[in-house]
Amino acid sequence: MGGTPLDRISIRDIKTSGRHGVSDEERREYQEFLVDIDIDTDATAAIESDDVSKTVDYSEVVEEASRMVAEESFNLIETLASGIANRILEM
Repeated sequence: MGGTPLDRISIRDIKTSGRHGVSDEERREYQEFLVDIDIDTDATAAIESDDVSKTVDYSEVVEEASRMVAEESFNLIETLASGIANRILEM
């Protein structure tokens, strides 16, 4: 399967709060969430050029993940995680 191996960017412990869960009790009050994100990407262009515009904008990723946790509400954490992943892929 060849190709360029991917580089991993890891963002850890994004601390935010939101209302997620199956029961009304879980969703009634804000709860603290810690979000970890791993992004596999080809960073070759950024590395070779030393150009920040050619890599992942970490602040945008953190901002969007935090926004989704705080402003949206899901029954399942898995659905929230999938939504965050899909949004990151759109960036």
